[in-house]
Amino acid sequence: MEDVQLDSIRINNKVNDFLEFYELANNNDLNHKERWLLWKEHYNFAAIPPGDEGKEIAKRMFHQSWEKYHEHIDHIKQWEPNNERIQYSLSKVKQLLAYNEPIRITVFYFVGFWFF
Repeated sequence: MEDVQLDSIRINNKVNDFLEFYELANNNDLNHKERWLLWKEHYNFAAIPPGDEGKEIAKRMFHQSWEKYHEHIDHIKQWEPNNERIQYSLSKVKQLLAYNEPIRITVFYFVGFWFF
């Protein structure tokens, strides 16, 4: 019998962490600074450059995005990852690249910043 190695897909789902933060921060008695501190303590995940510059970008984007979260929170709460779609997409990418070896990937799901 031949050994068959399969692709390894690791999921890192930060959406529940965001929802826990949102429940704490969605309080009219909190100001921007207090919400930012909660974000850093309970979520602290953004697709930004590392270092002090990245922290400033994240802070600015967070403040600009806060009201948008209210508009989309129901969708965020109902969202579910789709593992079959990930497997399908990975197989298509491998097919396009003519890559037949097993691959290991990590998929990050997170709630980002709305800045439009």
